[in-house]
Amino acid sequence: MTAIFKTIVACAKRLTAPLREFGFGLGVLYLLDRSLRALSSAWGIYPYAFVVQPIPEKPLLPPMMSKHGRAERLTPSSPWLSEAPLASSVFAERLARGDCGVVALRKEQLLGYAWWSAKGYFEQEVRCTFEVEDAARAVFDFDVYVRPEHRMGLGFIAVWDALSEELRQGRVELTYSRISRFNLASLRAHSRFGAKEVGRVVFMRAGGLTLAVSAQFPFLRIGMGDGLQLRLSLGKAGLTWLTSRGRS
Repeated sequence: MTAIFKTIVACAKRLTAPLREFGFGLGVLYLLDRSLRALSSAWGIYPYAFVVQPIPEKPLLPPMMSKHGRAERLTPSSPWLSEAPLASSVFAERLARGDCGVVALRKEQLLGYAWWSAKGYFEQEVRCTFEVEDAARAVFDFDVYVRPEHRMGLGFIAVWDALSEELRQGRVELTYSRISRFNLASLRAHSRFGAKEVGRVVFMRAGGLTLAVSAQFPFLRIGMGDGLQLRLSLGKAGLTWLTSRGRS
């Protein structure tokens, strides 16, 4: 009986751990997400927070800590592609649609990279396009990656400095990000850089069907495969649903 009791207690602790970490509401979503993914890799729940942060006027790292670092724009001939966990087909697709990427280097070693788009970013995992309201002064950043061996140090700040340097050159003032609310570390990191939340959406995907629940009218949106895909506009005042359309 003692062994059975210990097993029950251990299972209860594992089940309630997300509730303690995320709070009740988000914890329940996490448990539902894990359950759905156990049934099918095409199913899942994606609770996103959308934030906007200003581009800093100068690097975040002091000169003494960044003197051996530099930023370099990604091109089809970049030698860093072999070190990045990014398929060559994905890289080529991003460049073809006008996305831009930059790597952060220190002593010619890759620390990480970041991507951005001013034309709208199609998020494959929820099949929704995110568009910024003022593309002349704002972009949408995505796929901010830091190599594992640099995550406990200043790697993220170095990558953000590299991204900011490129955006300053293009006279960009703001960048929008979508962050999984399950990723508490990323939320805290963006907050330290002055990020302000502009809205939240919970996406639920089951194969080609996407449901989106938000505080913005209409409160429920439905996407169906390539024929009817969701579009969301991001602005400092909040989120706005745009007319859904097919994706070419």
